[in-house]
Amino acid sequence: MQAWHHPPGVWVVENEPLTRNPPPNPLLHRVTPPHNLGYAGGINAALRAMPLPGPASILLMNTDVEVEEKDIQSLQKGLSASETAIIGPLLSEPGPRGTRLYAGGRDPIRWTHTRIPANSPTSPQTTWPRVAYVPGTLCLIRRAVMDQLGGLEESFFFSGEIADFCLRARSQGFHATVLTSVVIAHDTESASARRDTLYLYYSLRNRFLLIRRHRKASAGVWRCMWFARGIAMILMRLARGQGASARAAWLAIRDGWSDRYGPNPHDFPA
Repeated sequence: MQAWHHPPGVWVVENEPLTRNPPPNPLLHRVTPPHNLGYAGGINAALRAMPLPGPASILLMNTDVEVEEKDIQSLQKGLSASETAIIGPLLSEPGPRGTRLYAGGRDPIRWTHTRIPANSPTSPQTTWPRVAYVPGTLCLIRRAVMDQLGGLEESFFFSGEIADFCLRARSQGFHATVLTSVVIAHDTESASARRDTLYLYYSLRNRFLLIRRHRKASAGVWRCMWFARGIAMILMRLARGQGASARAAWLAIRDGWSDRYGPNPHDFPA
């Protein structure tokens, strides 16, 4: 980013201590909380550290993506043209059947597999599809909407907080969309060892938190449904000999059913 023609200000949240200090840079702002705040808590900490009135839009970006300046410029233009609250690109991710493209996500309260497959990029873009959410892997959000909604909900700790934000934004008349002409590579294999335990735990547990926040009138039905889906996941993983993954699923539905959220209290890494 330092080599870009218009380098942005960068806030790096160090939820885990860095192994070495980066060289001083006026564009780099380090946020060093005393302990791991999780994804939502880290983003909120960075927002509080930004000077007011601050930028018109906030780019959220994980460290496992590859992005170029032209991609961010396209997202900025798309955010303005679409008049939505949050916009994301197509994500290119490796998988057992080769690399796949995904265009945002479906409602995670209804769907187990939420990613929306995309066949290929489309350019120029003439329509702006409304999606339930765009992944926090890389997305651009209007700062005014972020402030209006009070930032991200920290009780998720990890997974589900952007979906929650998009659902809250939709209830206020804002929407999420995808810029289908921009493709960003997401290296999911860098964290593959944790996807069957830690990621599964948060993804499944936080479905119960989303239900609590967005399905109050029908919460009982949805909670029972996700408890049943969790049991099915456990049985499937046990049949495959995936004991650690089955345990993560059991802990997820147990904690979600008991409304225990925040950082995971179990013995796999936070």
